[in-house]
Amino acid sequence: MTTATPEKLRETITEMDSMSQGAFSEIATIAKLALASLETLEGCNDIDSIARILSAIWGKALDADSYINSMAEGVACHYKDEAMIRRWDARNKADSVTAKRRNKS
Repeated sequence: MTTATPEKLRETITEMDSMSQGAFSEIATIAKLALASLETLEGCNDIDSIARILSAIWGKALDADSYINSMAEGVACHYKDEAMIRRWDARNKADSVTAKRRNKS
């Protein structure tokens, strides 16, 4: 594992902050517009536009999540959900056992 210098950590945090401010501001604005459109007759009847708005919010949130995680991982400071890792490991072991049983048949 590479140890990040204080300068590299500062640079990474600044980039993450910049990206997150932009992304979360866009998400908030899109959601605000979607809610406002639901206060009109046209907006309530335009389910396709609402669906596209929700897809845009979803996509922007996933992009921000991925970017922030990647940046944190780049300086060895990313969050690890230990319980999720244990579940993935258990699933991989279960898959391996199942495959071995299939091969014996």
